[in-house]
Amino acid sequence: SRDEPLAQVRWFASQDSVDWRDLLKWGEKVHAHNHKAEILVVDGEFDVTIYRLRIEQMAGDMVIPALGESDIDGLSQAWSERVDSQNGFFIGIGKENWPLPTVGVAQMNGIWLNSVEAEWMDNLLNGVALSEMGHLYADLLSRGLLCRPGFKYGCRWRLYSEPMDDAHAPWLLSPEGEAPGNWDGACLAVRLAAGVHKKWLCALQGNKCQYLSIERILIGRD
Repeated sequence: SRDEPLAQVRWFASQDSVDWRDLLKWGEKVHAHNHKAEILVVDGEFDVTIYRLRIEQMAGDMVIPALGESDIDGLSQAWSERVDSQNGFFIGIGKENWPLPTVGVAQMNGIWLNSVEAEWMDNLLNGVALSEMGHLYADLLSRGLLCRPGFKYGCRWRLYSEPMDDAHAPWLLSPEGEAPGNWDGACLAVRLAAGVHKKWLCALQGNKCQYLSIERILIGRD
């Protein structure tokens, strides 16, 4: 009682639903006071697990390079000749000539784009409007991040801040609409991420994209 507070705390039962936007607003208010935002979850045995909420400002080293006129012309030509593939498109440009190293996956002397990457490409070349998922992907690219499928980890993307050959992905990301609906699911996602030495994020969109992370903390080790 003699010292300034360090944290603000919320309690939940493990089966309570998660309101991600409410958590974002609460986290912003808590951090504005320079406090830590901590969440205590009570399970069916009345054990308590403690989590810390943060608003992440991720940044990577792989910002999309500036494209010259010849790059745009080459991409436009290849895009016009794209081959429709299951849940994506194949473009006949070899990896060595592909000017967008963080977009697409090299396959069979060409580049395969999934549906979100293809939408981003159509926006780049033709100004086609982006969906909500497309805007999220564009924001991650603008931060210099590499997005790769997170299927093996139960999320939308794993995110790299450096080339895949140089480092592991620090983050696993789920958009708000795909994030767990209750604390049982949220705790499972956080535990899985921690088990592979990554941080789990929930992406929320509005006027801008914001990213909530939840990490388990252990008393005496934090």
